[in-house]
Amino acid sequence: SSSGSNNVFVGQVLLFSGGTFLYVSVGHILPELMHSSQLVKGPMGRRGLVLLMVIVGMFAVPLLAGLAPEHGD
Repeated sequence: SSSGSNNVFVGQVLLFSGGTFLYVSVGHILPELMHSSQLVKGPMGRRGLVLLMVIVGMFAVPLLAGLAPEHGD
């Protein structure tokens, strides 16, 4: 049906625009976080923790979204 294919197209456009937004925002904030974490003494300083938290955050949202109850049509 036309409505079904339209929904798929809108979903793909939203995924692309959301991914683009995340790419640009992470590309802007991650270098700042890494630079500020270099000021802390130690072998990895806060750098390893910052990187770990970014990676955990990337996977936490989809995992939590997968736990949400299904909506019926």
